[in-house]
Amino acid sequence: MTNSQRAAGFWPLAIFFALFVLFMYGPMLVIVVLSFQGPEGGLTFPLRGL
Repeated sequence: MTNSQRAAGFWPLAIFFALFVLFMYGPMLVIVVLSFQGPEGGLTFPLRGL
């Protein structure tokens, strides 16, 4: 299936779905990244070392 055979609403729905997945998994990914801070770091930006 090529791009010319997709329905007209495919790309708006695909972008909406990608934003929805980012909204659902984004906070979890941020917490995973922030968990690598040192003991005095906590859940704050900017990172305070590893």
